[in-house]
Amino acid sequence: MYRFKSSLIALIGVLTLVGIVTVTVPHIGRGASGNGTSAPTTQTQNVNVVNTPAVNAQQTGTWNVGISGTPSVAVSNFPATTNVAIDTSANVVKIGNSDPLLVRDADNPAYQRFRTSVFVSLPDGTTFAAVNPGITPPTGKLLVIEAISASGNIPSGQKYACSLDVTDQFAQLQFELGLPLTLQGTFGPVDTFQGNTTTRIYLDNSDTVAFDVFRTAGAGAAGVRVSFSGYMIDAQ
Repeated sequence: MYRFKSSLIALIGVLTLVGIVTVTVPHIGRGASGNGTSAPTTQTQNVNVVNTPAVNAQQTGTWNVGISGTPSVAVSNFPATTNVAIDTSANVVKIGNSDPLLVRDADNPAYQRFRTSVFVSLPDGTTFAAVNPGITPPTGKLLVIEAISASGNIPSGQKYACSLDVTDQFAQLQFELGLPLTLQGTFGPVDTFQGNTTTRIYLDNSDTVAFDVFRTAGAGAAGVRVSFSGYMIDAQ
């Protein structure tokens, strides 16, 4: 009886050991070995990536945008109805209906054009006459003479010589322009001469201008009409 009990206990111990080994040792199933011909074929698997929702950024309040390293440019208190004028203290230009800022080309000949003419008479017995043609500009202006033309009648056989003289405030001659006249024809006892020239003469308010006419003989009466054209500009 004692021997039977001992054998039974030993059998139970062996069975218990076998069970423990069976549970703890990993099992390799049939066809699971990578070396066998029954191993499963490698397949590409699809992977799904789920993105989290994007951050919803919204403006709240007033955004401030700053620029550094550049000159400062600022326009303040400048609604559409604000008058525009020159503010020397703030170094700004404002333009509006009440105080408009006028812009024009002051040197454009079309805006300040000038033209005039004068007659120089040489009575019988005279060979020379000089007149002021009245082309001295007003204060603050410069007169630019661009063209001069002359036409005169003189007793047949006589000839003309004409010139424009400009002197300064000290009566010193500054400029002299000779105007050639060409015989156009003889009409009875009279010869007709004409001439013109293009130039650019600048006259200011301190200049004195004279147009001089000479002739070769003093017998009979003669005369020359001279015309000037140009424009005025603002003196700088």
